[in-house]
Amino acid sequence: MTYAWSGEAKYPRFDDERIDGQIAEWVEKTMQRFLADAALSVEPDMDYPDRGMEVGVDYKVIRPSDKAVCVVLQGFSSHKPAAHPMSWIDTLTFSLEDGDRITFGTLFADDKAVLDLLSRAAPAPIIDTLRLA
Repeated sequence: MTYAWSGEAKYPRFDDERIDGQIAEWVEKTMQRFLADAALSVEPDMDYPDRGMEVGVDYKVIRPSDKAVCVVLQGFSSHKPAAHPMSWIDTLTFSLEDGDRITFGTLFADDKAVLDLLSRAAPAPIIDTLRLA
């Protein structure tokens, strides 16, 4: 059996090691998870003797203000000969003032209460947007 994998990760650099280091760490961990998944996928397969995996990461930068930057990382992985890839989105938001990562917990004193409120409020606009109602 022939098994091969390939990967490419594109991500931004801001010339600020505090931010760049955290983004590079996310990319490294993502690629390590991918390689671990690929290793688990190596099994003889009589129907598909030539198998493989590929992973990719791309990004978009959003600047909601002059004090913060958000990096939207969109990734995918695919097992050949699968019909379509699996994709995911992750976001990393940073303070441009000190390079600290901004998370839900750093924005709200009671992040659980805010999540509970958003969980009840979010479905209606999503359903309206998708016109499923």
